[in-house]
Amino acid sequence: SAFLLSLPALPVLETTFRTMESLELGDSTNDASDVKAEVAASVSSRRRRRRSWLTMGTVALFAVSAMIYFMVGFHQMTNQEKTSSSSSSEQPQVADANNSPSSSSSWPICDDLYKCQTDRMGHETPLYAGQSLCNDKYRFGVTRFGVFQWHDCEAQVTKVIYDPTTTTATTTTTTTTVSYFSMSPQGAFRLMDDQDQIIWQKESKMTITPTKECLPRPLLDCPYLHLRKSAGDVVLNSINSGIWSDRKIERVFDDLYH
Repeated sequence: SAFLLSLPALPVLETTFRTMESLELGDSTNDASDVKAEVAASVSSRRRRRRSWLTMGTVALFAVSAMIYFMVGFHQMTNQEKTSSSSSSEQPQVADANNSPSSSSSWPICDDLYKCQTDRMGHETPLYAGQSLCNDKYRFGVTRFGVFQWHDCEAQVTKVIYDPTTTTATTTTTTTTVSYFSMSPQGAFRLMDDQDQIIWQKESKMTITPTKECLPRPLLDCPYLHLRKSAGDVVLNSINSGIWSDRKIERVFDDLYH
């Protein structure tokens, strides 16, 4: 009879057992989820550490490369400076007032007579005795003896404009002492003494009007003189009535050379 009384309780027990099984399965599922989460976190941590190491390695490689590049560049620059210094000490330097003339100290006779200055000069600019315009083998200026002339240093040909000496059969006498040559704003050639008094002057055949800053580089006012490398022509540059003029000085002055 007791067995018969327990029969109605069987469905309840079955339900209870199933509930317990479900709970156990749920716990197992939760444990599995926790394990997966831990594994994922571990993998993610490893990846982050790997990325961090890769980033640090890249930065270190870049730093080393930059250091090597800097050291190589510094070494090359130092060598270039040494080479430049050696070249500068070996080669003679040419004085230059306005522009870089194409000249060298390979003409000892000319070097004894003049010091090369530049290939261009503006008006009212003094060119002292012992100085000259220069371009390659050509000179135009006043020797240290006061002779105003054009000179081909290679062929040793001169064209004298003014000679302060008087030569006779027996003697040579210096009549005047030339201090410097200059050109007036109207283009006249003048030789001056050490008191800034005119010793000799040659007027231009042209009507020349001074013009400010007609040449930008080097900055010069017109009129100005230019000793050209081609054939050594000395050219007087000016602007007249708005028109540029560049004439050889032989055409600007009558009977210029002796």
